[in-house]
Amino acid sequence: MRAVVLILLSLTLVAGVSRAQSMSPMEADVVTFGEVGAVRAALRNPYADARRFEIEAFDLNWNAVSDVQLTRSRLSLAPGGQTSLLAVLPLEGEPERTIYLCATSVPYRQSSAGVRGQVCGRYRVIHRSF
Repeated sequence: MRAVVLILLSLTLVAGVSRAQSMSPMEADVVTFGEVGAVRAALRNPYADARRFEIEAFDLNWNAVSDVQLTRSRLSLAPGGQTSLLAVLPLEGEPERTIYLCATSVPYRQSSAGVRGQVCGRYRVIHRSF
């Protein structure tokens, strides 16, 4: 009987862990002919409660970047909600630039199980000439 309880508890924990916010695409290459590039990603909240999200951009060394313009740096999503994010970044004369776009979720209600989940996507903007 004890083994059955442990197995059921393990299955419950695994099922709970598999539900997390998502960002798609998780990785993308974007080609631009200008001095700035734009990447778009979709963010989804699969939780049963509303969540607040904080959106941040990082360079390849995981340092926060301030020159990337985000459509929204903070937003709220209803249960099952989805939204589109847009990040515009200057290439600064470089042939390409890569950023990580990360969304951190915060539950509205504080509980003993309140978890801050984070999901990140990697996006590369490549400059091409005519």
